[in-house]
Amino acid sequence: MNLTAIYNIWDGVERLHDSIESIKDGVDNFIFAIQTISNAGEVDDPSEDVFCAAYLSKLHNFQVITYRPDLNVSAGTNEIKKRHWALKYARENVEGMSHFLHIDTDECYPNFKEMKEEFMNSRADGSVANIVTYFKSKDLRFEGYDDYYVPFIHKLSKQSFGQYAAKYPFYVDPTRRTNDKNIVLIKGGAMHHYSWVRDDIMKKANNSSAKSNIFAGTLLQYYNDQNTGEGTIINGRKLIKATK
Repeated sequence: MNLTAIYNIWDGVERLHDSIESIKDGVDNFIFAIQTISNAGEVDDPSEDVFCAAYLSKLHNFQVITYRPDLNVSAGTNEIKKRHWALKYARENVEGMSHFLHIDTDECYPNFKEMKEEFMNSRADGSVANIVTYFKSKDLRFEGYDDYYVPFIHKLSKQSFGQYAAKYPFYVDPTRRTNDKNIVLIKGGAMHHYSWVRDDIMKKANNSSAKSNIFAGTLLQYYNDQNTGEGTIINGRKLIKATK
């Protein structure tokens, strides 16, 4: 296996170093696909923070590429286009690449080595993992797993990119679907999602492809409530102390 991790980056770069550290021993190459303009039109340049994170992790096998969103289409459409564009770039510019992993700055895999080995032993074309989501701090998370999965390692094939995949064997973020059918659930670990652990939570909310759902829901209210903590019930799920 020659594995390339493809990062989709706009905000949340303060989490990037931790994410890289969790997977770097099992990844051969890194692609950092950044944006200097968000899908909502906000201007910022994360490149300095990306290079800093790569330097701190002592990476040598990485490339930084810049995606320019089409502000005339939806944020979700831009996410799909960006992931396919970055994957196509990786296929054409990473020698020997056989597998890929789409990943965001706020995603960590504490059991990455074991999960990768489980996938390799499965001989499947692709894989998904359960998700543990954190809220407000690295020490606070929701009890149990989320009700959807994250695509994990996939084999590079003609079905991997080029068109939006309408079907997928598991309920996942639609921007990461592939047309592969032989997909397995990895049981030896989970993706730890620091989705709501941000230096600037409003930057995330205002530029998310799920912006309308975020502002229509209650998560921001709970995030800004100083009384929110261990034991708080949010949308039927309890916040618990995260164990190391």
